[in-house]
Amino acid sequence: MLVPRLFVAMGLLGFLAQQVQAAPLDDLAKTLSIALPDYVNRAYSSIPRSSRLLRTSTPKIEGTEIRLLTFERFWDRTQMKPVLIERVLRIERLQNRWVLVSVKSRFGPVPETVKDIGPYFNQLEKPYQGEPLDVSIRALPATDTSAGAFAAGVRTFLKDYDLGLVRKS
Repeated sequence: MLVPRLFVAMGLLGFLAQQVQAAPLDDLAKTLSIALPDYVNRAYSSIPRSSRLLRTSTPKIEGTEIRLLTFERFWDRTQMKPVLIERVLRIERLQNRWVLVSVKSRFGPVPETVKDIGPYFNQLEKPYQGEPLDVSIRALPATDTSAGAFAAGVRTFLKDYDLGLVRKS
């Protein structure tokens, strides 16, 4: 009789610990999605013929991962091309500060309609209205982009967030 109660208690404690951890990460994710274009574009500006992050989606939190979509323009030889990138940021709390553990990115074309973007990209009011999309851009497998400019922008944001320099949402 004691063993089943012990399993229930352990399960409840695990659930409560997960909820306590998710609350601060939820606040961080919301603030990050708003501030991300400024931080990432600052990091991109140090690269010649760089990219530009235009919009970020509403974040989804799964454990210690923040999933979001970014709408960006990438320099391709002679012109900028619109691209949607699904980003998975793994962020952990270590010694009273947030640390970016990894960034996985999956590049894909911009769909022609908003509903094709997905359920959590509800901040984009209109589909892309520019030149016809380059259909040769296909979704690629997720790659580790933890060493890139995007990750550098996120790391700078996390430092500022921990120091209280970012207005929290």
